[in-house]
This record gives sequence, structure tokens and C-alpha cells, in this order.
Amino acid sequence: SNLLDRGTFFSSVKFRVGQLVFSFNEWENGVLRGNRVPPFSLSRPFSDSDVRKSLALDSVDPRIHFALNCGAKSCPPVRWYSVENLEEELARAASDFCGDGENVSVDGEDVTLSKIFGWYSEDFKGIDGGDGRLDKGVLTFLKGDKKEALGGLVEQKAGGNVRFFDYDWTTDASRSQIFEPGNLKTDELSITTLFGS
Repeated sequence: SNLLDRGTFFSSVKFRVGQLVFSFNEWENGVLRGNRVPPFSLSRPFSDSDVRKSLALDSVDPRIHFALNCGAKSCPPVRWYSVENLEEELARAASDFCGDGENVSVDGEDVTLSKIFGWYSEDFKGIDGGDGRLDKGVLTFLKGDKKEALGGLVEQKAGGNVRFFDYDWTTDASRSQIFEPGNLKTDELSITTLFGS
């Protein structure tokens, strides 16, 4: 229910892919984020000698942050993704997340963003010629008036006053169980068991 419990859960619960075992944290930050340092951490998930490092993606698609869900109310909604339509589904997830005024707001020169953009700013700053600017990276996912307003700030090279919304860590589940590390029993499950065939 709090940040520490979530961090413990995502680092402690493991699943198997082939012969390799991963935590959710290792999968997100080690594989999907190209072995980048996770928020609130000092080191990369995989050391140079870790065989799992070979699975780390060479380039990070920041749209994963609009698809992954830790169960908090401020997370993007849970969705089903398919191999056949992944590009379109990720584009839609990004558009929906950024279109929500509780995740991205542009009011005059004030730009307020979901903390997801702050925590993972490294993933957003370099996209589409972002030149290391978070506002340019966010602009990629906006539409309509919001895109026009932020685009105007970017053109002025002002970037606005970027702030971050408070993150609501309360659970987004209607029926949830409280995670207690002492009661965790790790069972080895196949990826098919966890996610279906």
C-alpha cells in the first residue's frame, strides 16, 4: 500500500522465462529499459557478468511507461496488448495517458506532468530530437490544443515551469490483498501460467 511495500514486491516476486528468473523490477528496468538504473535506486539491475543482461533492449521505447501498471491509482490503466497490434496499442496508450489532464496539463507557462515523466525522464528526453529536454519529449505524445500550447513554449525555448503532480499510491484494485514480505511464498511459474498462452 505504500512505496516501500511496492518496491519490495516488485523486487521480491519472481517469474521464470526459459531458464532465467526475473523480478518485475529486473524485467522493467533491466530488459525493457535497457538495463537502466531504476528510480530510487543506485545501481543497474544486471551486472556485466549477469547472463540476463544480454536480453536488455538496445533502445528504450518510452511508451512502455504508459503500458506498465504497478497497481496504483496514478498508474496507466491495465490493458491487453498483442504482438500483431503492439505499435498501434502503445501509441493509443500514450495518447490516452497524455490526453488526461491529471497526467499532462499545460496552463499558460505552467506545465504539470505525471511523476512518471520525472522518474523516467532519461527515457523521454532524447526522443524525436528532444535535445535532452523533457518538454520536447512529452510533446511527441500530445494532440490538439495541448500539443499546440506546449509546442509554443518549446519554440520559445522557454519550456515553461515544469512541475509534477502528486502520485496517488493507493491501490487501484477493487479487491486487493495487502502484500506482507514475511508471508510471501515464491512459486516458480512459467510465463504461460502468468500471462496465458
